Amino acid sequence: MASFEETIQKNTHSITTTSKINQLSKGQDYIYVDDLIDSTGEKCKVAVVFDGHGDSKVINFIRSISNENMNNILKLPNPIEKLANYINNHYLIQNTYASTGSTMCMVKLYSNRIECINCGDSQVAVYKNGSIEYMSREHNYENEKERERLKSVANFVPSSNIKMIDYNTLINVYSEYIEWKKPGSNTMLACSQALGHRGVTGYDPEYKVIPITENDQFKVIIGSDGLWDMIMKDDIGDVNNLYHMDAPTIVQQTTSRWLQLWNMRDVLNNKPMVQCTFSPRQCDDIGVFVADIIPIPIPIPIPIEKTLTENENSIEESIEDM
Repeated sequence: MASFEETIQKNTHSITTTSKINQLSKGQDYIYVDDLIDSTGEKCKVAVVFDGHGDSKVINFIRSISNENMNNILKLPNPIEKLANYINNHYLIQNTYASTGSTMCMVKLYSNRIECINCGDSQVAVYKNGSIEYMSREHNYENEKERERLKSVANFVPSSNIKMIDYNTLINVYSEYIEWKKPGSNTMLACSQALGHRGVTGYDPEYKVIPITENDQFKVIIGSDGLWDMIMKDDIGDVNNLYHMDAPTIVQQTTSRWLQLWNMRDVLNNKPMVQCTFSPRQCDDIGVFVADIIPIPIPIPIPIEKTLTENENSIEESIEDM
């Protein structure tokens, strides 16, 4: 008589991460990565891209926070609000009248899910099996939810920005700055919420949870706006092409785009196309974190026929004779 062991094939995922910064301009990007025990009691890897703006006091203060203190904040269910309060309560930040702040875009990578949390105009993109699954929305004048949140506390000031429309062409497009009405706030930003600025922007972070499903491959890319300004987000091919790159490769491509020769079209003022290049100081800092989440099989014994010993055979023969 033959007997078999029953086995079920299961999968888990490995996580490989890369990160890279090119401080092309003001030197205000910062990436934080660590492993921690979340408030849920689960292990996770946390990654945050910060993009400072205005005076550098806030981004430098964030850089100075110890891993222990940072992890104690990031493990909480509302890490952006907690870190914002931690910054605002610091005496150096309380007593400055300069406009100083930072965006905060983070992910928590668990064994079974990806949690994305964003405040500001940095963005996180999550890919599944090679195609974009989710991209966070920028907190800026185009975000309808943000316009509603700020309509009684801020003015929207007309401005312009650049937009990449093909691999050689930039156009200027209509944009708006947000200027807070609070007396003495001295705050006018392209993003509609951020850490710092003595809390004047308020906070309404975007949260998204994406399950990590068996046999599926995921990629997470967090980038400061220095990355996303050099991606044609209306072109799914350009967006999906990032799936094949690690962080250093993405930063290399982005740097090359910033510094290349451009055809510039001033469509707002109907001016002729001109060719131009940006100096590094006219570019933006580029901060990129990448996580590749790959399914791997758990080694489990495959079904095999068990060979019975002579004694076991004699016992079975005795049972059959009964």
